[in-house]
Amino acid sequence: MPRTNDENVNDSSQLLRETQLENSDLNKEVARLKRALADATNGGISPSQSLPGSPRDQDDGELGEDPPPPRNSGSNARKRRAAVVDPESEDEPPRKRTQPGANADGDDGDGDGDDGEPTIPRPVAHPKGPPTSDQVATWGARYVTTCCPWLVHDDVISTPLDPAWDKSQRYRKVDGEFVDEELIQGQLRDLLQVVPAQYHEYRPTKDFISSFKAGMQRRRQQYSKRCRHEDKEQIFGYEWAAKMRTQESRREHFAAMIGYKSANDTSKARYSALAVPLLHSSGSEKYKFSDAFTHRRLKTVFVGLLCGGRAAEIFYEGGKYTLTGREIQSLDRVTYTKPNHIATSSVLARWALSEDPMFTRFGGVTGIDWLADWNEYMLVIESALANDDKRNRTARASNRTIRKLFRSWDLDVFGSKNSPLGGDGEGNAAEREEELEDALKQAEDDDEAME
Repeated sequence: MPRTNDENVNDSSQLLRETQLENSDLNKEVARLKRALADATNGGISPSQSLPGSPRDQDDGELGEDPPPPRNSGSNARKRRAAVVDPESEDEPPRKRTQPGANADGDDGDGDGDDGEPTIPRPVAHPKGPPTSDQVATWGARYVTTCCPWLVHDDVISTPLDPAWDKSQRYRKVDGEFVDEELIQGQLRDLLQVVPAQYHEYRPTKDFISSFKAGMQRRRQQYSKRCRHEDKEQIFGYEWAAKMRTQESRREHFAAMIGYKSANDTSKARYSALAVPLLHSSGSEKYKFSDAFTHRRLKTVFVGLLCGGRAAEIFYEGGKYTLTGREIQSLDRVTYTKPNHIATSSVLARWALSEDPMFTRFGGVTGIDWLADWNEYMLVIESALANDDKRNRTARASNRTIRKLFRSWDLDVFGSKNSPLGGDGEGNAAEREEELEDALKQAEDDDEAME
């Protein structure tokens, strides 16, 4: 039977009433969910807090685990994002990984700007509160590996950043001595690269300072034990190790090798920082820039510090060792050679063969200021790296020499033919052309001198 107009009107009214009832039920459900959320918030959980033991999302601060969805919430309920934690870096937020090799813009891939100036991370609020003592100690140990074995002064940790500081003055000398204020600002910037930005505000606290220093001491002890005791046979060879057993024996066999100069009419007995046979592959007793830091034992010490005695022994014999992920090299993400690594390896190698019983800044027997020698090595290396004046033949030659040094260390230690600080070497046409040009000019100068 056909529907009448009255039936159509009645059906439309009924449909309207049903729609209104559905909307009312939906509004009630929304209100109930809002009350439940408010009750949970008032019950002690605020957006800036987390339950004990609950992981937090490091991106937006949400709870790390998905809460159960409310009943009848429908398919439109927004899902909460699970936390993503870097398994290798539970003590700091995930950072961008870098591979050995220079970027197209000349950056070394280490968070530095194009001009090589480290970019200091900007402090940000962190939901976890202060770091644990274990976290801070880990950063202290990492500072020794990636930066320097000692601080100029404990105040480095809490010193305010001087925005007007000039990095080119870091190793400036006055009357033959390094300027502490310049060194402190340089070390502070290194420290700010090691400590995650969200924890910078805790640097002045007593707990932070003591834990950071404890971590540094732990790593120094680890290094000294490897070089002097536990792994000396693998790092220095059995013949040298046999002569390292006593203080007297080390003085007898290695004093001259690590730079000891006897007294004469013009100077008293002393240890030289650079006129050191152990630094030169030729064993030269005089400092030669072109040969400095090339002794294979220095690289072997570097491998021993990063990976242990067995790896050092394999390396010295020309073999290849396999990383397990538990070595200092893996944990501290050391992927290529930096000036700090060469300086630290040189200091550790000399100290291990010295009379000094403890690896402290000031040698207990030799009187060597090991940190001053470390700074001396950094001055030589970084000055040559920065001295790339194309108009100066000597500067160009020094820069090429130091780049070759880094290529050699990266190739031997890391198996990398592309060195972030050394460049691509033989594949660099500009470097070959520059070297040939300097050689021709040198030949012309020699001819003129003979005439």
